[in-house]
Amino acid sequence: MEIKFSNRPKIFTLGLIFALGWLPLGFLVLMFYQKINIFPDTVYFQDTPSKAYMVNIVGGLLITAGVLLFLLEKFWIKAIGGLAILIAFVLIFGALHTYTYIDSTGIHTAPLEGFKEEVTLWNDINQVVIVLDNGKPEQLEFESENDTFIYTLKEYMPRMKLREWLDGIGVKYSERNM
Repeated sequence: MEIKFSNRPKIFTLGLIFALGWLPLGFLVLMFYQKINIFPDTVYFQDTPSKAYMVNIVGGLLITAGVLLFLLEKFWIKAIGGLAILIAFVLIFGALHTYTYIDSTGIHTAPLEGFKEEVTLWNDINQVVIVLDNGKPEQLEFESENDTFIYTLKEYMPRMKLREWLDGIGVKYSERNM
């Protein structure tokens, strides 16, 4: 009995390598792309929703599946692989352009559902409510005439620093406990 060795790499092994490689790479690609191309130099707060990270990872896994399907020999399977790759690029593009940041002009948000940035200027904001938890700021509620935008603080910022920042912008603010 003669054993034949295949020169073709194992498809499962390639898929596993691509999938495991994309998990950390997906986070890094999203962070660096937004840091370089989206967030301006002077940002008070910036945030990328966890939903964007998850969609980015799903897109990377779809690319992996599409490439692996593309390696198979039947035409229809290759077509499905190509379609998976195209869908993955749309998902990754959407995830790269999902963010929130607050700068000197106002609040910039780009939700995952749409590819358009929404800007709320400081002139349109009536009041900012600093929500406190045991005297520590937890979130900011930006109230305009027709909407309320809630931003949860990711890192600790002293109350005095928040007050000075809001005074510098020229926005009225108040505080309330949770």
